[in-house]
Amino acid sequence: MINGNVPNVETSDRKAEGELNLAVGSQTSVTVELTEPVDAPRFFGAPRPVRLIRCHADDARALYRALDVAVTRVRTAPSPSPGPPPRA
Repeated sequence: MINGNVPNVETSDRKAEGELNLAVGSQTSVTVELTEPVDAPRFFGAPRPVRLIRCHADDARALYRALDVAVTRVRTAPSPSPGPPPRA
């Protein structure tokens, strides 16, 4: 799901489970809520699953449009061919 409330400026220093905050100048302008978790890499240690990503974009509306196009393309793409059955 893409949050259509753009821009959404938030300031937060809290670290919550399942959230990734990529603030610039302590501000975020875009919030993306994912339908399922993805692994967010860390500088040190194992990746952690996140479902909510907050980041800053100079042009939040352009980022929103680009994300909307990308999500639509992925959702409407044909399913990959299953290929031949595995050999026993």
